[in-house]
Amino acid sequence: MSTITVSYNFGQFRVKVTPGMVLNDVLSQSLQHFKLLEKNGGSGKWALTYNEKPMELDLPWRLMNLPTGAKLELKPLIDNNGDKVIKVRIQAPGYSSKVESININANLKNCLQQMSQSTNWPIDDPNAKLQFFSKTIPVSDLDDCTLKSLGIVEPLSIRLILPTQDSTVITGIAASTATPVAQPPTRQQEDAQGEEEPRTHLLHQVSAYIPPEKTIVSQLNSQQEDTDPELTVAHARRYQQMVQRQTGGLGGPMVPRRLKEQQQEAAAKERFVQKCVVRIRFPDRTHIEITFKNDDTMSTIYQIVSTSLVNEQPFKLFQSHPHVELPPSDQKLTKDLQFGSKTLLLFESNGKGPFLKSSILNNAKDLADADDVKLDRSDKVEVNDKAEQHDTNIQSG
Repeated sequence: MSTITVSYNFGQFRVKVTPGMVLNDVLSQSLQHFKLLEKNGGSGKWALTYNEKPMELDLPWRLMNLPTGAKLELKPLIDNNGDKVIKVRIQAPGYSSKVESININANLKNCLQQMSQSTNWPIDDPNAKLQFFSKTIPVSDLDDCTLKSLGIVEPLSIRLILPTQDSTVITGIAASTATPVAQPPTRQQEDAQGEEEPRTHLLHQVSAYIPPEKTIVSQLNSQQEDTDPELTVAHARRYQQMVQRQTGGLGGPMVPRRLKEQQQEAAAKERFVQKCVVRIRFPDRTHIEITFKNDDTMSTIYQIVSTSLVNEQPFKLFQSHPHVELPPSDQKLTKDLQFGSKTLLLFESNGKGPFLKSSILNNAKDLADADDVKLDRSDKVEVNDKAEQHDTNIQSG
């Protein structure tokens, strides 16, 4: 925990700050210590400066980039903002978001009530809360608050925590019946619910995928144009797990080399590939996906691919990267060619498409419906919504 010094005239006041603490809280404590709250009519008339530069009061301490033991000066604020209007984005999980231009001196609760008329936000609900950075304020306590009094004088994104319609209905049903309240799911149950059951792959069965009319990259970009990325608790957990995997438990207990080698051998056995899912991409951007056993050979792949072609024609299969030809042979897929659980091969031929039989193309799916593509899309697009909902449940619980 860091300590900063606030000086006013010839007096000094030491304040202990946490990484998530905003300077507006430091300003309030300093004004109480120097008995200045009644002198100039509240914290909105004062500012904290460092090296003669005013500091942003709405940022957490960890983002201020100030040295440990920094000395700040408390000064009366010269109001140069006047009736300044800033853009504020209000995110309401479970409801529609809204971007509004708000005067920093306007009553914040009245502004929220006016916006609720077009967005159907239940502002008057006693559980409604307003959150910005690490600070959470009930909406019922915003009667005399303005953006300026909260230390917000620049454009900002804030979150409005409201009870969802589904939870309201469930609460009403639970109140009218005598059924016991269900216990909240544990973290293991939440992880199990969030994971979809993997699709079973039948050996040597050909599944075809056709390219979508609109590329997947353009779909992701169009879906992310209106979204504002926001770091959540779920992002922090995923980053922590990634760091732990990279460091290999750095900072943990010392492990003997012999025991560490045994652990690595056991982990290698667990990662032993039983089946190889091979996806083959054709020049016309169609794909086929086939599951092979780990002891199948390249000759088996060539045989199954040739039976899927509309015309018998010579062709070659190449490794995607590096671009190396894999001719028909008796080499085992995992033992000799080092195939993993999922491998991509490129089909090359002098013929022109379509290459696959009509019986296969009739049952083809969109490439966007492939398991790996859907997983990648969910990680990039849906993780913000799930993490945001998870954070809301934590705060409301």
